Amino acid sequence: MIKELEKIKEQYIGFAKAIGAPTKFINFYDKPQDLGYANVEYSNGFYYFVITEMGKEIERKRTSDEKELLFWLVQRLSLDMALEFEKIHRDDSEDFRRKYFLKHIELLRLINQDWAEMEKERFNSILVKSPFTDSKNPRLL
Repeated sequence: MIKELEKIKEQYIGFAKAIGAPTKFINFYDKPQDLGYANVEYSNGFYYFVITEMGKEIERKRTSDEKELLFWLVQRLSLDMALEFEKIHRDDSEDFRRKYFLKHIELLRLINQDWAEMEKERFNSILVKSPFTDSKNPRLL
C-alpha cells in the first residue's frame, strides 16, 4: 500500500477506535471488494472513494483533501454502526430513521462536530422531503 493510503488508513483506524467501532465494521481496502464495500485509491495527487457491487462500480468520488476522504470513510463506518444500533433497538411504533439518524450524528460528533452538523443538515433536508412516518415530535433533528 502506498504511503498516502497508509497515512489515511492509520487515521481512519484511530477514528474507528474513538467511536468504539466493532472489528467487523473497520474496513480499509485499497482494491475493489465488490459486495458494496468501499475502497480507496490514490493517483496523481487525488484520492478516490469507490464502491463496487456485483462487479459494477456504483459510486466514485474524488478529492485531493485528506480530511474529506476521511469524512467519507468515517461517514460510511458510522452509518453501518448506526444501522446496526437501530436494528438492535428497534421500536415498531416509530420511524426507524429516528434512532438511525440520531445515532449516526452522535457517532460523528465523537470525532468532529462539523461532520456531525453536516450530516444533521443532510438528514433534515431528507426529512423535509420525506418526513418521519410516525406521529412523534420533533419532525426534524
